[in-house]
Amino acid sequence: MARHALLAGWTPSIMILSFLAGMLLAFGHHLFYASLRDRPTTSVSLMSGRYKGQQLTIAIGTALAFLVQAAFVLAVSTAYYQIFWAYIKRDAKSNNPPTLGRLDTVHSASSSIISLLTVPVWFHYPLLFFMALTVWLIPIAAVVPPATLSVALRENITSTSMEDAPQLNFSSFNFLANMPSTGFGSPSGDTQWFEYNGPSLHLTRTALSVAIQQSILPIEPPFQKTNSSWTVNFNAPSLQCDPASPDRTLAVQKNIAQYLKQDCMSPASFLAWYPRLTGKAKDPVLYLEPYYTYTNASGLFFEAEAMFHTDIDSTTGYQLTRKERAAEFYISIMPGMTLGRVDPSKDPCLLGDSLYIPTTSRKPLGSLADNSTMLVCKLYNSTYRTTFDYTNNLQVINTEVEQGPIAQIVDSIRGPMIATQVTDGCATFNKNPDDKAGKCEHDPTLLSQLAYQSILQAFTTLFTGNITLPYQVTTIVLSGTSSIRDTPLIDTKELAYLTNFDSDMVSQQIEEGPPEIPANLQAFLAPNSTTNHTSSSDRLLGKMLEDMFRNFTISLLSSPLYLANTSSPTALPKVQVTHATTEIIYVYRADTLWAAYGAAAFCTLVSVLIGFLSIFICKAPYSNSFSTIFRFAKGAELSTEIVGEDLDGKSPLPRYLEQATVRLHSQAEGDVEMMVVETKVDGSRTMLLEDDEALRSGTGGVAHVDNPANDRGTGFS
Repeated sequence: MARHALLAGWTPSIMILSFLAGMLLAFGHHLFYASLRDRPTTSVSLMSGRYKGQQLTIAIGTALAFLVQAAFVLAVSTAYYQIFWAYIKRDAKSNNPPTLGRLDTVHSASSSIISLLTVPVWFHYPLLFFMALTVWLIPIAAVVPPATLSVALRENITSTSMEDAPQLNFSSFNFLANMPSTGFGSPSGDTQWFEYNGPSLHLTRTALSVAIQQSILPIEPPFQKTNSSWTVNFNAPSLQCDPASPDRTLAVQKNIAQYLKQDCMSPASFLAWYPRLTGKAKDPVLYLEPYYTYTNASGLFFEAEAMFHTDIDSTTGYQLTRKERAAEFYISIMPGMTLGRVDPSKDPCLLGDSLYIPTTSRKPLGSLADNSTMLVCKLYNSTYRTTFDYTNNLQVINTEVEQGPIAQIVDSIRGPMIATQVTDGCATFNKNPDDKAGKCEHDPTLLSQLAYQSILQAFTTLFTGNITLPYQVTTIVLSGTSSIRDTPLIDTKELAYLTNFDSDMVSQQIEEGPPEIPANLQAFLAPNSTTNHTSSSDRLLGKMLEDMFRNFTISLLSSPLYLANTSSPTALPKVQVTHATTEIIYVYRADTLWAAYGAAAFCTLVSVLIGFLSIFICKAPYSNSFSTIFRFAKGAELSTEIVGEDLDGKSPLPRYLEQATVRLHSQAEGDVEMMVVETKVDGSRTMLLEDDEALRSGTGGVAHVDNPANDRGTGFS
């Protein structure tokens, strides 16, 4: 009895525990997928990364779904057999007992799809059909939850961090060409002068690259494979170009007129120059005009970069001191200078003495100065407020420049005579020679000043110089020292006259001159050709110079040579960088998972409750074990005799047995329980004796047979 009580307790426990286990596993499945939501697929790994990503999550999700399915199926199938045995016992004791084929179908419906699809049977057992169908549908429901975790391409997943963004370090010698020593810097001889020698070759090439590309060079962001943006404020040089004052314009035109009186054969229509510091050391003079006239000598156009070199009388030796002056340059554009070959009224050589009118005149160049432009451009130490944005490898940089003080130019600095004096003591860089109190220390302010003027000079080498129209006999060709025609600066409103100068001159010569002497091969072969570029830009030269210089300054961030050392103890502070990644992330649809699991759980719960109700009604639980079937068969009646060759239970079930009915009828005769097998055809019956009585009778358990079934194929209803 204890054993039967134990078994009685297991069946309800199996139903309730398997249902609860299924629910807990389903909830665990949900929590696992919820933990993956919006996470990159590479964020999950196991066994030191041997299993990772979708491979691992798919395996875990599939395993959980299988366990949920197994738990629910166990609960429903256990409940199913409670109803099955209750129904069979009821029907077998009724006046319309079930056939053996029907019992086969109902018993195997939870494991055989053929039995489930035997529709006529289920009209007798609709509740069992519901539970059998639930057993079959739960695996289908378990297929859905693993599919609720998918992947998607998520763009612009933003986060911020403090990073070492590119920042310029102007306290560096990398902007400068080597500075040669030029002599003693103090009476005691413990210091020497080092002369500024222009920008480095790399800096000049960078300026040329910016001019050619007409944009900021590619700058490496802190994050290479993700979109990022940051804003940084830094001090850097900026350029501002404005029209020169009327007085300055008049002074330059007088200087040009003075030069043309002495040399009218090479009138310059374009001039770009720096002022020059000249004279004696104690009384230097800043010369602003483009042509310098020596006493009793013809005018001479300065070297374009002369401002960066000293022209002070150095006979006083060590008394030579640093002379600072504003970093500025001038541009003069006079298209009228190119018309003298085709318009005699504008030929400088024909104007003669009338060209240079007394200094009281406001038009010393006459009509040659018509449509002229005079610009003065100055270098400032400004503040750049710059926003860098990188999206899909596209660089977008927006800059606001707040103008600061004007920058100064230095032609030479004073430093230690020998290296040991850096620590032993000497005058500080560029201090007064009589100051003996300082050390020869690194002077970042001075280096920044030198870096600024190097940047300016590297930029202006693109266009400083002149463009002249030499008066030769056979050709009309522009020449000069300026390279501005090779840069995008030529596509400005002020310089439009230069973009198609050759074709204009040729067409005028062909119309007015001898047609048999064309100026060039193009004119000879195709006099009406318009292959030369004609500018239609409305951009102003001053504005374009400012923009190009700003692009050049920011483009310095593209080279490691000019960047701050992030590992230095004095490194610039880090910058807050917002980076947006494009990642493959997990997407979880919890509603779909719970719809599938919820439907399965609901049907399972209904089945379990029905199973409990059956146990309560029958006052005992049942299982699907062989012992249960065997014990039930001991009290069953079959409507026909089983032929000996069918006693081994092999498939398929003979038709006569399939149609045989099963009746459950038990009767006690003393201490012996007997089962009666009735044939449905004539009502005769065979008495099967049990236990020792059957053996003693010698009948093999058969008491009497009135009508054996000789035909195995005979069917019974």
